Amino acid sequence: MDAGIMQSIDARRGALYNHFDLPDDARVRAEELFGRMEELGRGCADRAAFETAFIGSPLEAEYNALFADFARYVILPEGVPTVEEHRREVAASQARSVVRGQAERAVKSAVVRAMPDWLHDLRTYGVYNIPVIGRLFSAMNTANVLGRLFGRRKKE
Repeated sequence: MDAGIMQSIDARRGALYNHFDLPDDARVRAEELFGRMEELGRGCADRAAFETAFIGSPLEAEYNALFADFARYVILPEGVPTVEEHRREVAASQARSVVRGQAERAVKSAVVRAMPDWLHDLRTYGVYNIPVIGRLFSAMNTANVLGRLFGRRKKE
């Protein structure tokens, strides 16, 4: 067999074994397929003839199916969390967020309850609660509303 053909088969073998941690039964299935590839390669004169014959044969579909069938054996890069670790992390983050939100609301509520009445009214109603200034703002808002009702608009 031509060295180029064997190199092509080894490249396919490496693509599978370098990215998947296969158990013994899956490795046997893959090696059977690579054995049939070698048989196909023995009948070819060079690498180009092998690649042409491989693409036209059912071996190509079987080789591609190995990647889909062995997806659960993928070797994860260092530091990539598993599905269970990710779920635990999301649940913990959600719990922290809920507790933080409840604590913030409790603190705000306690601050509002501790305010004197005049400060609470100022916070709630703003300047409208101040005797003279509040009436001026109310009159300006009333004039603005009436102007919009009867067609007067601000010129831009």
